[in-house]
Amino acid sequence: MRAATRLPGAPEWVRGLVNLRGALITVADLSARFGVPRAESTGDVLVADASGKTLGILVDGVKDVIVLDAGRLEAVEGEHSVGGVVSHVAYAGDDQVLVCDVQALAQQVLVY
Repeated sequence: MRAATRLPGAPEWVRGLVNLRGALITVADLSARFGVPRAESTGDVLVADASGKTLGILVDGVKDVIVLDAGRLEAVEGEHSVGGVVSHVAYAGDDQVLVCDVQALAQQVLVY
């Protein structure tokens, strides 16, 4: 990831702006948002579209792309949703996966 330009007044988990092929996108660091230590690697940026706005999400890496079975999704209660960012817990085989609400994340990030 290229160095992000910090945004004044933004929380630490909003890393800042990066130039992606001529477009400025705001990058969020979910490790910092969730209060989890970041892996030693510099990370990659996953680019998502939310309500017509482009958002970057800093990730340690992409392990796999999976289709989740709606019957195996469990809604997350408000106090465990990390400010509304985590919407569900899913199960993929023996793994437990947090499902993020990209729309809610974008609303929180794109105000800066």
